[in-house]
Amino acid sequence: MHPVIGNFISKTFYEKYGDPKINSGTPAEKLTHNISQYQDKVAISINIPNIKGEEKKQNGSTFRPIEAKETIRRAKEILDTDPSISVGIITFYSRQVTELFTEAEKTGMTEKNESGDYIITKPYQKTIKAEERFRIGSVDAFQGKEFDVVILSLVRSNKIQIKNSKDIRGKYGFLTSYNRLNVAMSRAKKLLIAVGDEEMFKIQQAEEHIFGLYAFYYELINSDYGLSI
Repeated sequence: MHPVIGNFISKTFYEKYGDPKINSGTPAEKLTHNISQYQDKVAISINIPNIKGEEKKQNGSTFRPIEAKETIRRAKEILDTDPSISVGIITFYSRQVTELFTEAEKTGMTEKNESGDYIITKPYQKTIKAEERFRIGSVDAFQGKEFDVVILSLVRSNKIQIKNSKDIRGKYGFLTSYNRLNVAMSRAKKLLIAVGDEEMFKIQQAEEHIFGLYAFYYELINSDYGLSI
């Protein structure tokens, strides 16, 4: 991965807990992208505040339609700009995966097969190097995978006040999983984009309970290599 992303992952998920520094091993000049709207950046925050639409729940899983729509719009914009680039969309909720596939179908990026399952349409299946070009899935679907650009759909947007341990889970859900967050944030080679309600991840409780995202917004996004939109 790009050294800036690699250093962030090392510092945030390893060095912070006493593990040795992990080096990315590839020079930055070999991991640049040509996405004009994000030129010279390796970390982007697409802020969708709570007022534009809160998270919802269905069958025990959380989703956020407004976020899915914007995530897919950004992914298509990137993929249609450069046929050599690959994009992976990662979320932490199965219901949001469905929402993302549904939005992608509207743009022609996905379709349903004879079994009724969503698949990636042919133009978005492979890069010009015959590598996987586009994937939507949960964190588990990205174990061992790498994409030039990774977009995180964070989903959580609520006004829950944290007063006890139960409230922590209610506010942040699966985002409190250190291992899952580490996997999700370390899949990007060139550009890491987070789509979500920024204020959820910049409050004091976020520093304690989801430090990886707190650090992403306060350190990586606020650096010369980051941008908040």
